[in-house]
Amino acid sequence: MTVSSDASERRGIQSVDRGLALLAAMAAAPGPAPLSVLAAAAGMAAPNAHRFLASFVRAGLAVQDAATARYDLGPLALRIGLAALQRADPIAAVQRALPALVAEVGVTAIVVVWSERGPTIVHWQRSTPAFASALALGSLLPATGSASGRVLLAGMDERVAAREIAARHRAAEERRAVAAAVARVRADGWAGVSGTVIPGLAALAAPLRDAQGVVLAAVTLIGPATDGDDWPARLAPRLLAFCREAAPAAAPATSSG
Repeated sequence: MTVSSDASERRGIQSVDRGLALLAAMAAAPGPAPLSVLAAAAGMAAPNAHRFLASFVRAGLAVQDAATARYDLGPLALRIGLAALQRADPIAAVQRALPALVAEVGVTAIVVVWSERGPTIVHWQRSTPAFASALALGSLLPATGSASGRVLLAGMDERVAAREIAARHRAAEERRAVAAAVARVRADGWAGVSGTVIPGLAALAAPLRDAQGVVLAAVTLIGPATDGDDWPARLAPRLLAFCREAAPAAAPATSSG
């Protein structure tokens, strides 16, 4: 019986899918893993997994420890991963994902980066209904009084952040208060303020990090400051999760919970 080209192609694609499942199992493992564990994680029989792994080893996608016989990702897998990281754009990924987040939480979202002038809005995703504000793309936010500014300061080297704070506050007491607020952001992983930038509005900001953990931007939610509803604290876990999920190449932000 002659196998059609379409059937042959489907069979080949299924084989690739099974191999990818095995690579995913290696990536998910905490370290080098035995054949039986990888085969079970990929949902295939051990002899089949062994054939895939032998091919992966020859190609450089996997390596096998001669002493333990365990398998791990190889140098080609590392090169592929690094190439993907270099081409990833976490800020663009977050901008694409923001409409869904805004629809979910019902408040406006902005993306803020630290420019030579300070915290600068580079993206704006308005909620419905939108609120009136003088802020717009390119607007500067207070470096020490805004949630966005505090998140960006917390992501800097502590000596650099101290210089930025000193440049904006001459009084030692003010500098200490701002430094304490920034230290809290480092501990909590997010910043929340109310009425410090625009009266009647509250803000929640979390860091967007690259694969090395460097803070690239602050993702900030802005909404009404409502008595009895500390929504920044309530939505902080959701925003932290969003920053991790929207840019999966980025390192996870820390949070106290």
